[in-house]
Amino acid sequence: MRKYWFRSLGTRLYLWVILCIIFPVVGMFIYSFWTFEGIIKEEVSQRSIESITGIENEINNIFDNLVRASNVLSNNDSILRVLEDENRSYYERSTDIGKAIDNVIESNSVLSQAKITIFDNRMDVYSNWSLNFNDYRFLYQEDWVQQAVNYNGHLVWRLLEPSFINEDKNKNKNYISLARVINGFGNGEDKSGVLIISLSEEVFIGIFQKNKYISNKDDIVIVTNDSNKMIMSLDPRGISNSQEVSKLMHEISDEERGYKLREVEGKKYMVNYYTISRVPWTFENGEWKVTVFTLYDKIIKGLKTFTSKVELFFGLFIVAVLVILGVLTVQIVKPIRKLNKRMMKFNPSHELTRLEIGRKDEIGHLNLSFQNMAKNIIELFEKLETEHNIREKYRFESLRAQLNPHFLFNSLNTIRWMAILRKADNIVENVDALVNLMNYSMSRGSEFVALREEIEHIRSYVHIQNSRYGGKIELEVEVDSVMMDMQIIRFILQPAVENAIIHGYKDANRQGTILVKAIPEQNNLALYVMDDGVGIEQDRLASILVEEQVKRGNEKKISGIGLKIVNERLKMSYGHKYGVWIESEAGKGTVVKFLLPMVQEEVSEYDEGVVG
Repeated sequence: MRKYWFRSLGTRLYLWVILCIIFPVVGMFIYSFWTFEGIIKEEVSQRSIESITGIENEINNIFDNLVRASNVLSNNDSILRVLEDENRSYYERSTDIGKAIDNVIESNSVLSQAKITIFDNRMDVYSNWSLNFNDYRFLYQEDWVQQAVNYNGHLVWRLLEPSFINEDKNKNKNYISLARVINGFGNGEDKSGVLIISLSEEVFIGIFQKNKYISNKDDIVIVTNDSNKMIMSLDPRGISNSQEVSKLMHEISDEERGYKLREVEGKKYMVNYYTISRVPWTFENGEWKVTVFTLYDKIIKGLKTFTSKVELFFGLFIVAVLVILGVLTVQIVKPIRKLNKRMMKFNPSHELTRLEIGRKDEIGHLNLSFQNMAKNIIELFEKLETEHNIREKYRFESLRAQLNPHFLFNSLNTIRWMAILRKADNIVENVDALVNLMNYSMSRGSEFVALREEIEHIRSYVHIQNSRYGGKIELEVEVDSVMMDMQIIRFILQPAVENAIIHGYKDANRQGTILVKAIPEQNNLALYVMDDGVGIEQDRLASILVEEQVKRGNEKKISGIGLKIVNERLKMSYGHKYGVWIESEAGKGTVVKFLLPMVQEEVSEYDEGVVG
């Protein structure tokens, strides 16, 4: 039942539709989803990197403003005079320096958020932020400030370290600071003081937050340096210190830019990263790398919505296709099954009943073709039955006609007994030989006989020929008893013996010998007929098995079978590797070889006792 189900036309139609329509559509849908997903990822990554590039410009602009402000403040004449004027009070000096700082930063929104601190040679502190009577002279002793003092005017940066301002320490604020020496009016080696400009990391975080591609509350931004140390982070989820993030940061540390898909704490993120390297001055740890984590589900949210709609449409499409296919299958398969059932029950001996399908399409034509075919088969069977009856009638007449040769055998038998009574032994022997020849030739058995029967036939034939030609031919047989039981085709040896007697010894006055030999040859039977006659010319030898047998004067073959026909019979009966081969040399005789398969005799086909 399962085998029939698989061979069913309806099942095959379903399978073909699935293979040729549904599978390709599903494959195209999956391929389109992957393609669109890849395009979206590339687009989001490109826009994210472009955004980071814009952020890079803003960050560089901030650093440029800090450097320019430090240049202006360290070379401001008003500030230099105040720092070097020892006759004025600290209050007056603080007020004048505050005004000078305000004049520098009033037109710059970034610098307006900067904390500016100045030390003079007396270790007095001046700032644009409230000191609140705190002693900040410890700041002057910081390593990075002392490094700036020793650099004699060169900038020293301190990146995102905890604030030195007491009021900010409890707020966990980090600052980027620069320090440089304020040189006096002298030869450039005198120091009037030290300038420190600090800017809170909130300014940099604000740059990331206002970017439209990194403004999502779920986005995470991490900034690291060359040492893979975190400089700042915008991390509302608090995953910056997770093991997955640390592993990822190490993985991309040697890459300039790109994106990856990673799962962090059970959520899938698209991670875009870009290296900020266009900073015109050197920080302690070189380049910054900005890494942005964006929830992947929000990136492909629109694609998923579109995919859901396509899946719904595709499901409805499959259902519609299968329903239509089911209806078509019933319309196609049902009449075919009905016709097949009718064909299985068809019997030429029964009267044909017409099957009405009611279709004018190919199935209707198939039904009409079956009706016509069945009608022709019935007529053919009736014709064959008539011909068989006629054939049996003529076969009976033919069998009856074959009884007539009994008259000839009985007559020869009467002559034989008369010759015996008159003691004419030569006549008796010739009559016996002739009877054997006729009996062998006219027997109604198979065309296959035992080798011994063929050899006995050859003996009778040679005896009669010796009577005609004076008894000069001697027949020798070298065949063991096992070979005698092998089956061969009737009358294959006589043409070779006949040719030897008629042509090999016709003009010779000496005694002749014909040898019949049988030997096994590679599981085959090889029969040889060898004579020591005059031989055959080479030009004639090549054409014996090709040309038709011709009459030789008034001589005619008793068997009516030539070597060419024997060769063809052997090849047709056993295959092309079997047949007849002839070798001859003038004056030395001829060898005719017959190659047959080794077939053991089962039942003798030789019908003896034909004479009644």
